[in-house]
Amino acid sequence: MGNDNFQYLLRRYPSDPLYPEVEKIRGSYVYTTDRRKFLDLTAGYSACVSIGGSNLKVRSAIKKQMRKYSYVSAVSWSNSRAAELAELLVRKAPLGLDRVMFPGCSGSEAIEAAMRMSYQVRFEQGEIDRSVFITRSNAYHGITSLALSLTSTPVYGFLKPLQPTNHVSIPQHNFFEQSLAGESQDDYALRSAKQLEDQIIATGPEKITAFVAESMLGSLQGNVPPSGNYWKLVREICDRYEIHIILDEVYCGLGRSGKVYCCEWDGITPDFVAQGKQLAGGFGPISAVVTKSRFEEIIKAGQNRIFYATTYEAHPLAVAAAIEVQKVVQSNEMLAHVNLIGEMIKQRLTDGLGTHEFFKNVRGRGALVTIEYQCDDQEKFNERLQAEMRDQHGVLIGSRFHRTNFNPPSTTSYRQVERAVDQYVELFEKIGLDFSRTSI
Repeated sequence: MGNDNFQYLLRRYPSDPLYPEVEKIRGSYVYTTDRRKFLDLTAGYSACVSIGGSNLKVRSAIKKQMRKYSYVSAVSWSNSRAAELAELLVRKAPLGLDRVMFPGCSGSEAIEAAMRMSYQVRFEQGEIDRSVFITRSNAYHGITSLALSLTSTPVYGFLKPLQPTNHVSIPQHNFFEQSLAGESQDDYALRSAKQLEDQIIATGPEKITAFVAESMLGSLQGNVPPSGNYWKLVREICDRYEIHIILDEVYCGLGRSGKVYCCEWDGITPDFVAQGKQLAGGFGPISAVVTKSRFEEIIKAGQNRIFYATTYEAHPLAVAAAIEVQKVVQSNEMLAHVNLIGEMIKQRLTDGLGTHEFFKNVRGRGALVTIEYQCDDQEKFNERLQAEMRDQHGVLIGSRFHRTNFNPPSTTSYRQVERAVDQYVELFEKIGLDFSRTSI
């Protein structure tokens, strides 16, 4: 099939040249039809290819399921494999999270379902005015209507007339951008949590159903962990005003942070957790909402129906893939490996570039690591970093805005990542000679 066929395909960026076409993926390596090979340190660009692209057990599980049946509707049939996957997610969840729903194909649908369920619980309890969600600035939680309404990313601004308006915003929780001069991580956490409480009081707690936020800021902001005991402070505030916490772990969940649930690092139990990208690791489209049986009982006593359904919820092929993926990413051995390579990335970036004039910081959790820097014409600097890592070293990285994200598949070997990071450090120094530092 030649390039002429692409004239019928409506692409996201219609005027861009055609991207390379993938022939196959083996482990963390991508092979293209023009006979090139790349080590992918972006885990499929959006960090969803958590165990590489060719795991034999996952592929076998999909084939085995296909021999039985490829699809049944979750509305009218039971699926014991979906129950098995739910058990895998509950078994490692923070205490109190004991119910799982598979609302559809993407993290957007998981966020949408969690938001709707939060309000339905309010409705069933007679609190019909509690319909407002609190979000944080510069957030991104998905492309569906409710989820997109929470984002303030300028590129989506023209869609605002189509979106619900039942939300208010507080500043993002980002120590590297929002802290005051001389402010400690603990003091910043306290001030940031107070911004949430101030907004709750200003809006009126009787109007608010939930606070929606990422457990740690993801690829949009560059792998920013929360400061100090921020989430414990937030949990106390939300308990005080009986406000749900909806955590978005679509990007950072299910082993990528070095723990099965990213919020385990912070020692809290949210009310809802949205999972997506890492659930089936790119082998199938599926997402999940992990929540509490207490809410199920409230809904059961009310309308006895969760008002969210999609055609492909708990799709059997995606469920089969997700079970095998979760067996890998939840293992103690894999979590130890993820933390090991993450610490190595941070250490080698700090050792290699910590004194560079462009350097600002290195941060992250597990296999999600970011180096932030500042120079003149950063767009061109990023373009050269990406292009020369790709063309000279055969390595795919995510450099944009003011940073480079390293998100290798969890199964990438220590040596593969180490070599690529060292190549990046050398290239950063070389390209940096053509640019200059800008004032902060």
